[in-house]
Amino acid sequence: MSLSGHYDDNNIFAKIIRGEVPAMKIYEDEAVLAFMDVFPQSKGHCLIISKTAKARNLLEIDPEALTAVMATVQRLAKAVTTALNPDGVVITQFNGAPAGQTVFHLHVHVIPRFEGVALAGHGHNNMADMAELKVLAAKIAAALYERTPYPNPCSPRRRGTRMRVRPVDDTPSPNPLPQGGEGF
Repeated sequence: MSLSGHYDDNNIFAKIIRGEVPAMKIYEDEAVLAFMDVFPQSKGHCLIISKTAKARNLLEIDPEALTAVMATVQRLAKAVTTALNPDGVVITQFNGAPAGQTVFHLHVHVIPRFEGVALAGHGHNNMADMAELKVLAAKIAAALYERTPYPNPCSPRRRGTRMRVRPVDDTPSPNPLPQGGEGF
């Protein structure tokens, strides 16, 4: 599939968002969902998706939805680091089939790396053990909520708690970013 096309409402991630397909959830709010990859490249491999944007890739997502996704990517990477103590963390995102994208709903991978342990190939067919994923998800979620003041909206006791993303406005910042994309 190329970079352009129509969003398919029946992709696996859209089905997960609608609750039609189960997922080992780590974090969820009104804008994003983070869950374990069932075909992990490494122990602790997580995915973060937008729940609000029907975007197949980075080129199609609106900036507000992307902000929510990337803020969650950072929080989850920190939680993975705390929970699993990896030697490194890969954060990656694919756009189009030639780039390696296999599910055409924007998603970001957080992949812990451990010294001397090879990564499994992207898109391999070796499904993870669900009991092990459940333990990893709980460990990462616990680290996520001990590192942050945000409550766990996946917890039944805290259902309804939301993290809000403030929309960008045109008000000049006291410390504006450089023009022309410099500094990115």
